[in-house]
Amino acid sequence: RYIDEKNIHIDFTATVLNENESVNGFLIIGRNISELSETLNQLIKSKEKYKFITDNINDVIWTHNHDHSLNFVSASIFRQRGFTIEEFKNMSLNEIMTIDSANQLQEIIDNKAYLNYSKDKPLVFSSEYLKKDGSIMYGESYAYPIFENGKFRSIFGITRDVTDRVKYLNQIEQQNSELETILNNTDEQIISLNRNFEYVTMNDVARNFIIENYNREPKIGESILNNMSIANKNKIQLAFRKVLKGENFHYVFRFPKGDRMEYLDSRFRPIFINNEVFGISIFIKNISENIYTQIALKENEQRLKRITESALEGVWEYSIKNNKLYLSSRLRELVGYDGGNSISEFSQYIKSVMNTDSYNELLSTINDHLEKNKDFELTVKIK
Repeated sequence: RYIDEKNIHIDFTATVLNENESVNGFLIIGRNISELSETLNQLIKSKEKYKFITDNINDVIWTHNHDHSLNFVSASIFRQRGFTIEEFKNMSLNEIMTIDSANQLQEIIDNKAYLNYSKDKPLVFSSEYLKKDGSIMYGESYAYPIFENGKFRSIFGITRDVTDRVKYLNQIEQQNSELETILNNTDEQIISLNRNFEYVTMNDVARNFIIENYNREPKIGESILNNMSIANKNKIQLAFRKVLKGENFHYVFRFPKGDRMEYLDSRFRPIFINNEVFGISIFIKNISENIYTQIALKENEQRLKRITESALEGVWEYSIKNNKLYLSSRLRELVGYDGGNSISEFSQYIKSVMNTDSYNELLSTINDHLEKNKDFELTVKIK
């Protein structure tokens, strides 16, 4: 029948009516079973869908009875670990996973820890599983108990292969460990910031510098600008604006410490993710000793120049490392040389104003000086 264009399923029961041992009629009762029929159809479809899913997904679906015996395991167990369903059902814990993982799972079973979890908040545990080929699979399982009428009936679980993820995480951990070793064995401060100029990470050199000079422990998430003088704050904000546009920036900051200034060579680099500036890396090296050494060297050079210019003796100096020649004005006057500071040009001139024997003696003495690293004194005649 059709009512409102819908199928109606009716179950009929007929009963014979007897009177004086003769059939007097029939009692026919009709019962609408449309909802029951629809429910059965949905259940059949659901079972077919469930079987299709469990047979084709890579994760392994399993259920255990209340006595912890295996009730069901999906066909994906073969793809995941190489065992057939029949083989797997007859295996013990020690045959399907490593000893440590088996002991861990056995402890969960003995303590019935799974009873404290639910479908919304499943028990999650990681294990090392043995595959049929002898290799180890890292698995992550989600499990929760199933109750019927308030009584514990079974455990439903899903186990997925996370071997690749574990390997990648181990590689990342190893790389991070190596990176941390490198970062903490350099004399440079290394700091990374987000786009809001807040600390994300820093090495021990940077952390110790802030503690030593500002008497405070730097906190991840606070602004680096909190540790800046007004002058340096303005400069670093300029640097940040350039770096956030994808540009590199270099600047030497002056930092007062005690009775002298410290010089911090600072390099700012953008951190790119998917071609967008995600943050800022800062590399800071204390170059104070280099600066003060250069200043002292320059002062010595100036002092030497003043002395040699006013002395009666001529002074010359030759740097083998830099191949540079220095001639005092007095020396130039004494030997009559008005050329440049080229060593070859000066050598040719000296050769022209000395006799051959004196020139050869000079070369021999200089070579002996270089080989034996000793002072020498030599008198020569020049024109």
